Amino acid sequence: MPVSKRMTNNKLLIAFLVALLLLGLEWLARTGGANAASNDSPARLTNANCIMCHQDEQLNGFTRDSLRVNLTVDEQGYNQSVHGQAGVLCVGCHSTFTTYPHSEVEQVTCEQCHVDNATIVVPLPHDNGRAMEAHFNETCKNCHADVYSANSIHAAVAASGQVNAPLCTDCHGAHEIQSPAVPPERIITTCSRCHTDVYEDFLSNQHYAADPLTQTCADCHIPHELQAAPAEVTPTPQPTPVEETGGQTYLSLWNSTCTMCHVYPNLIGKAADTSTVSLTVLEQELSKSVHGKAGLGCAACHPSITGYPHHDVEQVSCSTCHASTDPEAMIIADLPYESTRALSIDLNEACYSCHEEEFEASANSMHTKSFEDGNMYAPLCVDCHGSHAVQPAQGSRASISQSCAKCHTAAYTSYQSSVHGEAVEKDGSLDAPTCADCHGMHNVTGPGETGFRNATVAICTRCHADQEMMSRYGVASDLFTPDMDSFHGIPLSLFNQQGLDQTVSNPVCYDCHGVHTIRKSDDPLSTVYPANLLGTCQKCHPDASSRFASADLGHTRSSASGLSLKSGIELIYASLIFILFALLVIYILLDVRKRRVEKKQLSQPVTGD
Repeated sequence: MPVSKRMTNNKLLIAFLVALLLLGLEWLARTGGANAASNDSPARLTNANCIMCHQDEQLNGFTRDSLRVNLTVDEQGYNQSVHGQAGVLCVGCHSTFTTYPHSEVEQVTCEQCHVDNATIVVPLPHDNGRAMEAHFNETCKNCHADVYSANSIHAAVAASGQVNAPLCTDCHGAHEIQSPAVPPERIITTCSRCHTDVYEDFLSNQHYAADPLTQTCADCHIPHELQAAPAEVTPTPQPTPVEETGGQTYLSLWNSTCTMCHVYPNLIGKAADTSTVSLTVLEQELSKSVHGKAGLGCAACHPSITGYPHHDVEQVSCSTCHASTDPEAMIIADLPYESTRALSIDLNEACYSCHEEEFEASANSMHTKSFEDGNMYAPLCVDCHGSHAVQPAQGSRASISQSCAKCHTAAYTSYQSSVHGEAVEKDGSLDAPTCADCHGMHNVTGPGETGFRNATVAICTRCHADQEMMSRYGVASDLFTPDMDSFHGIPLSLFNQQGLDQTVSNPVCYDCHGVHTIRKSDDPLSTVYPANLLGTCQKCHPDASSRFASADLGHTRSSASGLSLKSGIELIYASLIFILFALLVIYILLDVRKRRVEKKQLSQPVTGD
C-alpha cells in the first residue's frame, strides 16, 4: 500500500477516535455526575449540596394539580432551628433523596434553571401540595415516635380522610422548627391558624386575662394528646402522666397545669366532716418560695396526683365549675379526707422525702410527742413553714416568733413587748433571741420536759456570757461567776454538775427576770425594777420584807473599799471560828486530862494515919 494512502487511513482513524472520545466526554458530562452521585450514601450529601440550589428565592415546584410550591430554604433560619443546632442534615428528614438534582424529579440541567434569572419551576411527583406535606410528615415518626399519638383528635381526623387535618409541620413548621419552650403567644397564634372561631374568645376569657404571660391553649389541650369531647359537655383534658415525663408535665416549670384552676380565688375544698379549706394557690408566691426557686413542680409535694381534676376526686368538667354566670361564684370540690386536718397530716409526709434530717431532729420534740399522744392539731411542718409560700430559714427572724404565735398567742404577746421581742421585731437585731433560740427549731423543748429548767441557765449564758455580744449593748457579761455578790449566784456553778434529767430547786434566771416578759431593769414593768422587786422575791420568800428586798441581791461586784471591808470581815469571821474551834479542842483536851487524873486518884487505895 502506498505510504500516502496509509497516512490518509491513519488520519481518518485518529479523527474517528477523537470524535468518539468527545462524544463519550459529553455523555459523561450529562450523566456521569448524576450516576456517580447516585452511588453515594445519604450521609455523604451535606447541607451545602442542598442549599446550593435551595437558597435561590426563585426556586419553585409544581404538583400534578399545578399548585406552585416555593422550595426556597433559609440557611440561617435552618441553622438556628432545633434540627440545625442538633446537626441534623437535610437528608435526615428527606431520606429518599440521594442525588442532586433529585432522581425522583425530572432531570434538570444548569442551563434550564439559570437562563436570564428566570423563575425556576420544577415538576413534583405529588398529586397536590397537601399530599407532599403528608408524605414528609411520615418522616417525623422516625425520631419523634414517643410524642406521636395515633389516638389524638388530630390523628383521628387525618385518618378519616380529612386532608386539612393538622400535620406536624402545620404546628411546628418545616425548616425553622423551634424548641417547645417557646413564648406563650406563639403557641396561641399557632392554634389560631385553624381555630379562628375560639381565638378571640380565648383572648378575652378569665384564664388568659389572669396571666397572659403563661396561660396558653396547651395548658388545657395537652400537645399530641388532644382528645375529642362530646357535644353536651366539655371535660377537662388530662395531662401526660408524671411517670411518663420524668416527673414533669408540659410547661411544668410554671406549674401552669395546676394553677390554671388553683389560681381561682374562690376554689374551696370540703372534707367529709364539712370542714373546708381554700385550694387557691398564688403562682407568684409559689415561684418566689424556696421550692419554686429550686424548680420543683407541684407534683414534687403532691406525687400521687398525675391528672386533673385529680384521680382521687370525681371527674369534673368545665361546665361543673363554670355553670354559674357569676365570675366570683364559689367552687366547692369534695376532698377524699375525713377532715381538712387529715389532709394536712397526709401531705405532711411528703416533706420527709427531702427533709429527712429535720424529721429525725423533731422525733423527740414536744410537738411530735403531743401528736403521738393523740393531738392531731399538734404542729406539723406546714403549720410552721407554710405550704406554698415556704421561705428560707435565713429570712426575717421576726417571722419565726410570728409563726409560733399561731398557737402560742399569750406567750407571743408577752415576748413582743419584752426587751428581746422589741429588739428583733422593731430593731431587726440579729443577736436578740427568738422562740427558736431558746426552745429549738425542730427539736422543740419546753417547761413540760424534765431538765428544761436546768438547761435554761446554759441557754441564757450562750448570749449573756458572750463578752463581745454584750459589749454592743452595754450589758455585763460576767453575770454567772460564782464570786458575784449574790446568794443566788453562788450555786449557779452547780447546774453544770446536775444531769438534765434532774430538776433542781435552785433559783434560775427566769425566776427573777421572767420568762417571756423579760424587760430592762430600769423599765417600770420589769420584775426586777426596785418597786417590783419585793413581789418578785416573795414568790420564793413569802415572809420577805422591804428590808429583804433592799439587800444587794443582783449581779454586782463590790467596790475596792467594799471588797477590803468584806475581806476584813470574812477574815475576822474565819479567825473567830478558828479560835472558837481551837478553844473547844483545848477544852476537850483539858477535860480528858482532868478525867484521867480523877480516875487515877480514885483507883489508888486510901491509907489512914
